[in-house]
Amino acid sequence: MVGIAYELERDTQPIEYFQVKRPPKVNPLGLETPIAEAAGSDRSQPCEQLLWWLSAAGSGSWETFQAVCGHLDLVQPRRLWRRLQLLGHLLAAQDGQHWQMQPPSLQPVSKNCYVLYGQRNASLQESLQQFGRLVKIPQPRRDAPPCWQLELQADAADAIAELRTKYPALAIRPVEAPPPWADWVATLKVVDWVPLHRYRLKRYDGSSFVDVPDAEETGFYELHEEGSQRQHALFYDREQNTWYSSEWYGLRFLALTCLRPGELVVNYHPNSQELTIPSSQRWPLAYERYLVMQSGCLPDYNPDTGELIYRNITPTVWQLIGERLPHLSARE
Repeated sequence: MVGIAYELERDTQPIEYFQVKRPPKVNPLGLETPIAEAAGSDRSQPCEQLLWWLSAAGSGSWETFQAVCGHLDLVQPRRLWRRLQLLGHLLAAQDGQHWQMQPPSLQPVSKNCYVLYGQRNASLQESLQQFGRLVKIPQPRRDAPPCWQLELQADAADAIAELRTKYPALAIRPVEAPPPWADWVATLKVVDWVPLHRYRLKRYDGSSFVDVPDAEETGFYELHEEGSQRQHALFYDREQNTWYSSEWYGLRFLALTCLRPGELVVNYHPNSQELTIPSSQRWPLAYERYLVMQSGCLPDYNPDTGELIYRNITPTVWQLIGERLPHLSARE
């Protein structure tokens, strides 16, 4: 399946052609070391340019994504890769080697108010502005494309029906709810063979990775290749004697459910409809995306408490999350 084709001649902002250089091999499921950034650094515009380029391309490889990020001077592409998935714009293959853009879609956030996710271009933007008020909301850290929020002034059904005469793929598509926990665990990819003699091992102890001589316990491991800077992050199930791969935060959360069952903290504030979790306990992609898509904005970060803050979380969403993630220690 490929992305939705656009009539590019209708776009008012042509995309500059540039030759894509093949970047060095990097594992998109890994995690980059945080780097110091200038205070107030705003990367909203290059992130928006990236999203428009991806929209026109429709689909591609991780190497191409990485190369385009480099051309736009966007550092740490793996983090941006995950943010675009959290915002619903992009779908990635399980092995992280290929991506595909979502078709232009509307996520309801309140009465007659929608968040646009998926592909974007200039003519779509112009059409949306003809049917309502299009508000561009910067992401909290200005490290991803702004949220496009559409406030329809006319009857929503009529307006969307007329919009679809120009963009047949455009539709109201509420974000898919995350699976029950056992179903998510069942989606982990089995790694058939891990030559442990080639690696130095570190196991996550709940706060950091510590050196261990061997994989003797169930847990989240970093595998550092001897004589190389390459490393891998895998989860080992001792009972099954099986290694699994997935995205980094998902594997860390899985490890925490083994290390601290019943101690994963979440605070829900029904009056403000805010949900907060410690950043050190960030949820797997499918569950965090469900929170992010309720507002179309990435979580804010409170440096004083070390918490991530998700907004517009209704009691219905909160109840569903509690059913799908049984390990949470909930507070209201």
